[in-house]
Amino acid sequence: MIQRWGEGALELWGFRFLVGIGLYLVGKKRLRALKGGPRRSLEGRSYAELRGVLVILWFAYLCAMEILFEDYYIIAVHKPAGLSTESGHAKHPSMERELMFYITEELNKNSSSSRLKKTPYLRAIHRLDRPSSGVLLFAKTKYALTAVMNQFEAGTVQKSYFAKTQKAPPQESGTLQHFIKKDESGKFAIVSALQTKGAQACSLDYTILSTANGETLLDIQPKTGKFHQIRAQLAFIGCPIVGDIQYGARPWRDHEIKLMAYRLSFNHPKSNEPMTFIIDPPATW
Repeated sequence: MIQRWGEGALELWGFRFLVGIGLYLVGKKRLRALKGGPRRSLEGRSYAELRGVLVILWFAYLCAMEILFEDYYIIAVHKPAGLSTESGHAKHPSMERELMFYITEELNKNSSSSRLKKTPYLRAIHRLDRPSSGVLLFAKTKYALTAVMNQFEAGTVQKSYFAKTQKAPPQESGTLQHFIKKDESGKFAIVSALQTKGAQACSLDYTILSTANGETLLDIQPKTGKFHQIRAQLAFIGCPIVGDIQYGARPWRDHEIKLMAYRLSFNHPKSNEPMTFIIDPPATW
């Protein structure tokens, strides 16, 4: 099965962002007004009306979520830049948290299982960096998580990326082979040409697709999946990804770089059917 989504689908995320702001502002004003008593109105509106607005906004919020595929076992989404994969201890939004809201709502509406309603299962099968975007896969059962993670470990999952860099690599296509490790903070990747203590081998293939306005669009096929590998390797050869200030690039947008996981191929955990999801880079690139 191959499914492809064009760049127009990304407009959903812009709409979703605005709806999220609306939810926050309306909710904040409603809570502030409630301090004055249950009968006090807010800007001429009753609380029943405010509740109605919140319900409508929440419905639109869920409808705007860009889900690429969903069944009992897995859910594939298009993660926007700026959203973390997992919640963790960070205060910024995460794809995991957003999807859990969605799944909980769907279960409450459609499921007859009280167990699922109380303890819905959702785990990220792989991760994308917060400032990057692209196809992201989650497991809805422990069986699915184990089955697809085994494919990742066996190297049978295929991932492809688009990246726009500030400078073109020296060749039209090639392979980058380096050694990589995390720094002491664990938040930055250090790349070297020669092996150093604690460093592991990493490699990727790249092809130049186009060059315009001082930026070069690359098609990247990573052969290994190390922490910040694509970002760090490209920066190491003097071609940082646009917006990736962490690795020496000029600023572009807050919490966003021009790196997208545009293609993901794997076998369905239950049916073993080959599945491929493909998305196009946004027009804003």
